[in-house]
Amino acid sequence: MQLPPVTILTIMNQYFILLLLLGVSVALDDEQQEFSTVGGTSCPSPFNTVGGKCIYADVVNRGTWQEMRELCQGLADRYSVPDLVKVDSGDFFVDLIHHIHAYDWQDRYLWIGASDGDHEGVWTWLDGSIVLMGTPFWANGGCNDVQEPQGGTSENCSVLDPYYHMYFNDFNCEAKLNGICEY
Repeated sequence: MQLPPVTILTIMNQYFILLLLLGVSVALDDEQQEFSTVGGTSCPSPFNTVGGKCIYADVVNRGTWQEMRELCQGLADRYSVPDLVKVDSGDFFVDLIHHIHAYDWQDRYLWIGASDGDHEGVWTWLDGSIVLMGTPFWANGGCNDVQEPQGGTSENCSVLDPYYHMYFNDFNCEAKLNGICEY
């Protein structure tokens, strides 16, 4: 038995509408899954909200400062291009250290986004802003109670240093370490 043409057209229209609604639903689900909002800050996966910023600590991969920077940038989406983290306030620094301890990562050297590679002794973040020197960010220790950074031209990249309780230290940029990305 063959259905009248009007009925076939009606069924095709219903399928078309169903497929259209399904497509809109999937698109909306994708948008909702891409970001999770915590405390007013929306972070895409694999980033977590830490101190109002979107942070991802890669504790699996190790690379030079530049390689970890490229790994961060490889996490780009249509909204932003991540880079190594900028730790530019005491409050955020405390939140980041708490996050590191919460996941038991305090035994890892972690690249951050500061360097004096362009001009020795002038530490800048990747966006060109000046890095605050001394306490409370940079390590102070060793036998001579020396304030970091003290690495000269052989240590031009910054890390959170587990030997110095996660304070900043200058390090050889070619060392293979983990890194922290900021979205």
